[in-house]
Amino acid sequence: MIYPVRSFHAGLFLISGLMLAGCGGNEPAVAPLDPSTTAAPPGTAPPPPPPMMGAQAPGAASAPMAPAPSQGIAQEMMPGEELQPGFPASPSPAPDMPVPDDLPGDDPKEVARLFLGTEDEATKQALMTEKARRAQQEHNITLQPDPNSPFEIGEATTDGDSAEVAIRVEGPTGRLEGGSLRLRREDGEWRAHAMVVAATAEHPEMTMDFENPMAIFGELGAMFSELEDAMEGFDPFAEGEDDAAADAARAAATFEAIEAVDLEAFRQSFTVDLALDGRPAGAVIAELAAPIGLELDRSKAPAEALDQPVTLTAEGLTRLEAIERVCEAVGLSATYGSDPAEGFLGSFEGDAVTPVAGPRPWPVAFAGPFLIEVTGVEQQPSGTGTLGLRVLGVGLPPAITAMMAADPFHEPIAIRSISGPGNQELLPDDRFPVTLGASELPEGVVDVTLDVPLVGLLRSVSAITEVVGQVEIPVPTEIVRMSFDPIEPGAVREEEGLRVSLRGEMPHQATLELERLDESDPDMKWHRYVFLLGRDRGGDPVEMEIGGGGGDEKEYSAFLSIRGEPVAMDLKFAKEVEPLVTDVRLEQIPLKEFGRMPEAIAALEFAGEEAPVSAELVAFLEKEQEQQPSPFRNSGPAYTLRIVNHANKDVRRLVLEVTFFDASGKAVGHAPPLNFTYEPHLVQQQDEREMTQSGFFVPEQAASATFRAREVGFTDGTVWKAEEE
Repeated sequence: MIYPVRSFHAGLFLISGLMLAGCGGNEPAVAPLDPSTTAAPPGTAPPPPPPMMGAQAPGAASAPMAPAPSQGIAQEMMPGEELQPGFPASPSPAPDMPVPDDLPGDDPKEVARLFLGTEDEATKQALMTEKARRAQQEHNITLQPDPNSPFEIGEATTDGDSAEVAIRVEGPTGRLEGGSLRLRREDGEWRAHAMVVAATAEHPEMTMDFENPMAIFGELGAMFSELEDAMEGFDPFAEGEDDAAADAARAAATFEAIEAVDLEAFRQSFTVDLALDGRPAGAVIAELAAPIGLELDRSKAPAEALDQPVTLTAEGLTRLEAIERVCEAVGLSATYGSDPAEGFLGSFEGDAVTPVAGPRPWPVAFAGPFLIEVTGVEQQPSGTGTLGLRVLGVGLPPAITAMMAADPFHEPIAIRSISGPGNQELLPDDRFPVTLGASELPEGVVDVTLDVPLVGLLRSVSAITEVVGQVEIPVPTEIVRMSFDPIEPGAVREEEGLRVSLRGEMPHQATLELERLDESDPDMKWHRYVFLLGRDRGGDPVEMEIGGGGGDEKEYSAFLSIRGEPVAMDLKFAKEVEPLVTDVRLEQIPLKEFGRMPEAIAALEFAGEEAPVSAELVAFLEKEQEQQPSPFRNSGPAYTLRIVNHANKDVRRLVLEVTFFDASGKAVGHAPPLNFTYEPHLVQQQDEREMTQSGFFVPEQAASATFRAREVGFTDGTVWKAEEE
């Protein structure tokens, strides 16, 4: 059994870039390892990751992931909650791996970058502390790299021989969430010993201690326990032959439609001129919509409006912009996709443009083929809020939608600034937009919604005066195609600057090695634009996708995930990609609740206290109270701390420094800072909260602890930072 450790979703705890294979313990809880998941002998292809770990194949529908077996868990405890016992899973052997040479050690950020991005299991092991490596051998655990998971590296902070590198890793909805990689200096070189994913409204803070790897199974158990009963007898991978064949047929149609796009022709495809002299609005709307696959739905608009003649002249409009202009001329506004309901636009379904009576309730802008519309603004009494945006593109070439879907880092729109009166910045630095997209959309459609955080929404701010952003579309201007027929291990094909080599046996041990022979790609995006399709002995399509892998600007190696038994394979590669970049500007977005907002952001007050928040140790937990007593041989006990908010504001985010002392009062260790982020708040003003933390970083001789607030973020968007000592 391979435990993916990449993101937290649907009962699975995963941390970006890591997969746990095997575990130690005495109580069997999972089936023995399949031979295909163990380490491959030298000279053979490495085993593939689970199929769901890789990038989605063109046109493929997502399948649910099976829950892992239930284990007991120690998560954050609220007052009155009890810990439940749990058991680790059955062991599997960890392979011996040579330590690679020339590893980074001087710069914590470079260590973090390689640790999260390497495809080599031995390299990832070597970048951990000696204690972490010993712990994995002791518990028979192997970290399987998954560099295909997106991540970002932030700033590093150091404190003596401890360091913490800010990271953003893939979260439950596929977006990047905050966290950190913790390192310790050993023999003058920085090595990783833990990873943290910050708490959100969807999950608590989760920590993976590489030096106590069994602890992760304790944290997983509570999440699995409820799912286990609910999923009994349910096979999430069960799929009828008709469904599989339909999925493969869709993948084949998408693959064949991926062709080179002429950039200028693409521009012209969504650009129109209007020279209307008394033509009926409905007829014009239908004519504009037809080339992008939309039909006019007349059911929601007054007939007299659609029959009203329009006189309008305009040049260089996007097609959706032209539809909007015609609707506006006769007192209508357009909706796209789903049947419009009052106050809710829905997601794109069907193939209709549906005009409705009245003007748009919110502003709209256009960028390239996209319509960007405001869907609403939520305002909170704290002076914060959320701006809702929808990015919609219709009638796009399949190559464009495939390229956008293939790049996990692609943002449908990058928001640069949000301004209020007097150019007041309303976009916070420490919060990021939440992006959601439909799992299945009609061909040629991009439909994404964003919730963009806002701060500084005072009573004097009656409108957002300007939102500035940018849309970038990857346009493949040259596509290279090659075939492997038949598929043979060791086969090599070379076409126009790309060499492709097959390694291993189909379908379970296959890897793909890509080498770019012409110019390098410093952005390292080129390997994301490789698309595959297999054929079985009967000539029917077989879905194939590139799974986990790694590489650089010239070379990339990846596992293949295959749904079937192909005997031949076709590959398409976007050799040349030109970005189509368009600026976006939305203006005068009304804030309807501004009268209920505070007149000013309250000045921070915490009279008589050194910091707005303090924390104290409540108690260390006895081993029998812990959920996982046996695996914690290399750490101290878990503990409960009390967080007290002395301030006149609700706390959303908190960073605490921790120092442990032995019974004589001697300092015996500094744990990495505790990072808490909770929505809508962690602790309300003048309130307190108890939380339980694991013993990952607690010295065994610890008898007491002190906590010092380093940084406090409040729900009104303000931040307090302690003075440097």
